[in-house]
Amino acid sequence: MPRQSWPRFRRGPTWRSGRSSEATCSTLAILGLAAAIAPFPISVPGGFFTLDFPVMVGSALVLSMFVWLKQAVGRKTGVLFLVGYAAYIVALLLRSEGAGY
Repeated sequence: MPRQSWPRFRRGPTWRSGRSSEATCSTLAILGLAAAIAPFPISVPGGFFTLDFPVMVGSALVLSMFVWLKQAVGRKTGVLFLVGYAAYIVALLLRSEGAGY
């Protein structure tokens, strides 16, 4: 009888165990509770809705399309995301120079 390799790992998706949904629920509950008892409102900079929010929503939509269509994020797409991230960082640096931070 051939000897089996050790250690043997269980293959397959681990997200079906339900642990990730419990962690997500716990995280959302803790963040919601912290936001509910915060003694002061959190101030949002004015530039957030002109640059940061559209970039965040746009990248989330693009990534969700990959998930929805069950497409792998390949090398070309990864490079495009990196170029977009670099452009976002440059835009942040240019905005901070102009705002006098």
